[in-house]
Amino acid sequence: MKLPKSLRISGLRYSVQPVGNEDMVNDGVMGECDYTLQRIRVLEVLHPQTFRTVLWHEIGEAVKIQDTLEMDHETMTVAFNKALEVLDNNPALRSYLWGGK
Repeated sequence: MKLPKSLRISGLRYSVQPVGNEDMVNDGVMGECDYTLQRIRVLEVLHPQTFRTVLWHEIGEAVKIQDTLEMDHETMTVAFNKALEVLDNNPALRSYLWGGK
């Protein structure tokens, strides 16, 4: 499946960009969500499963910022990772939620 170029998150359109280390604002991070620029960037060199998890995490960051959730980083990370895990492990649930799409 192809990575979308943009995502609608809480009413705003975020661009999604795979990038190299030199394009990341902070050294040592695998992804970043920039609310001001409405941009999510993820290191392109990551293993596909790690890339997917980091992208999902950055989507969580966008939701947290946009919806002003009072949630620390660790709580948001665990909540979003567990939601992804539930969806991964339950294809019947995914089918039900998305109407078989």
